[in-house]
Amino acid sequence: AGRSGAAIYPVPAGTTPGLDESARQVVAAIATSIRSVQPLVCADPGQRAAIIDALAGAVRRAGRPVWLTHSDASSSIADLPAEVSVVDAGQVLTAMADPQRRLSLGGLLIVDAAEQLPAEQLTTLCLHAGTTNTKLLLVSDPTATGGPSRELTDTLAGLPWAQHHGPVDTRETIVARAAAWTAAQPPAAGGVDTSQTGQEELPRWRRHTLSTAAGNRRPAVIGRRPAQSVLAGLDPSTRRVIERIAVSPTTVHTVDLHTNDGGQDKAAVITALAHTGGPGAQMAVIPIGRPAAEQTAPPPYQRYLLDGKTAADNLSRQTWKPPPGSRIVLDGADHLPTNTLIWWLNITARHDLKLVLITDRNHPGPQRHLTDTLAADAPWAAHQVGRADTRHQDATAVVGRLVQAHTSLITAHHDAEQAIAEYRERYRRQERARDQHRSRDDGYDLSL
Repeated sequence: AGRSGAAIYPVPAGTTPGLDESARQVVAAIATSIRSVQPLVCADPGQRAAIIDALAGAVRRAGRPVWLTHSDASSSIADLPAEVSVVDAGQVLTAMADPQRRLSLGGLLIVDAAEQLPAEQLTTLCLHAGTTNTKLLLVSDPTATGGPSRELTDTLAGLPWAQHHGPVDTRETIVARAAAWTAAQPPAAGGVDTSQTGQEELPRWRRHTLSTAAGNRRPAVIGRRPAQSVLAGLDPSTRRVIERIAVSPTTVHTVDLHTNDGGQDKAAVITALAHTGGPGAQMAVIPIGRPAAEQTAPPPYQRYLLDGKTAADNLSRQTWKPPPGSRIVLDGADHLPTNTLIWWLNITARHDLKLVLITDRNHPGPQRHLTDTLAADAPWAAHQVGRADTRHQDATAVVGRLVQAHTSLITAHHDAEQAIAEYRERYRRQERARDQHRSRDDGYDLSL
């Protein structure tokens, strides 16, 4: 849902020769859209190449750079326009994450055969696009079978502003499948933990604060993936949690533990997080409530432990100034008083710090509904460690409902965006009419 006003390119009339009317409309819609992520579904290789050629021309006329990336041997474009630079997806991600090597403002990054890219790479590209003022064009072939990111590209193709050229794919989308599953499989008796519990008691401004914090993104908090030696011994799902937190531009992440291992998983997660910061970044772990009292032996991350009150006072007085991108871990975040948790959300956003809220499902705190609200508002930044497979169906039901709600929200935003665009066009027509009226010679002819 990222937006970038820097990545809008005008398409003057007569600059798209050789394209049929539907292809011209696709080019104009993508070039002039404020949306950072632009899905394009097209089965004809020739039309894909022609659309990319026209878009590249529009971008270069606007004085912006154009890059193209694809998985090995996946690109169907034989003759690339001269203004397009072929880049490796890994190198692009590194440049996006490094403030010193940031991509040029307002550029267009084309991902050809997007369904063939690794899902983690494609997800990270989508997250980075909005924070780096880059327009990301995801070109996919609906007739291609398989691919690591097939379900992801199919989901993105269902966005209201996604462009389709050629025959429309009639297959049921993943969003429709999630909605159908949710309707047919309601949660079991006893329910699934959701963010709704306890929200009725929250004042509106607090709910707004939590929603705003959940959506905060800063390029400065994008870190690096830890070395494989750091991740050794972790199960695959825990590794993914660490890697996603490391490279995400989202400032607030929640990690919910579902284990009874004496804190071993928690210690492994925190220790690995210490190796994800950028150059000069610091790490601080603040134990809160019951989890701190249950520590019977010094954890392996002992050197990162700080007293919560001391850390808060030093941040407020600016006697402690952690560099942007530093990690603050609140261990037992659902034991914090409401105002204190909101203070941490605000202060870390102000200083461009990444805040990781760790909770324990077996020892929930009195403010559990607050961390659940943050997790529901930003499901891409909500992580679970050690969740039992028996809860998979409940989790799927929750995801299905979140997908439905998110899709409805996107549709509403799209409708509002269209209404604003129409209003601006009417205003421009009125301005042109007034200018033409002023330019007429309405003076008196005084010649004899």
